[in-house]
Amino acid sequence: MNPDEGPVQEKPRRILQQPQGPRIVFFDEELETEARAIESVVPQQGPLSGKRSVAFSLTFSLIGATIWALVSFLTGYQVGIVAIVIGLLAGYGAARGGRGPFAQKVGAVSAGIGYFMGQWLLILFHSSDATWGPEAYTAFLKAAPEIFGHIARITFSGMDALFLGFAVYEGYRIPGLK
Repeated sequence: MNPDEGPVQEKPRRILQQPQGPRIVFFDEELETEARAIESVVPQQGPLSGKRSVAFSLTFSLIGATIWALVSFLTGYQVGIVAIVIGLLAGYGAARGGRGPFAQKVGAVSAGIGYFMGQWLLILFHSSDATWGPEAYTAFLKAAPEIFGHIARITFSGMDALFLGFAVYEGYRIPGLK
């Protein structure tokens, strides 16, 4: 810099205010044009709603649990593709509240809950075959968590772990897709 010339004037900076997020300062008009072009192509995502994500994910996973229990009860087999459906439903429900790491965790946990609720419903379906009075059925419902825990410890196998893994993976994967 030559002392005779005085201070160098900077080009005026253009400041772009984002609707949701930090201010972006552009020093170059060409760079701003490129950023605008990219923004117009990339879809904007709404804010994440944790409550909505949890509510939809649990609701959809319970629908999947009911499907799992009905198919297993009617066919006598636990069909693995239905476990994947539980995960898909839970993941889709979690994504209804937004996408990202939180929604992925919600989808995975809801898929696991849906899988075990399906197993619990299957036990209830099998117990409904018996001719019980209302008192016996009420007693069964009160003891159901303990009964389910005992049955799960006895019957949980490698295939069950595989089905549970499929459900949890799909519940985690779906909300992360963009």
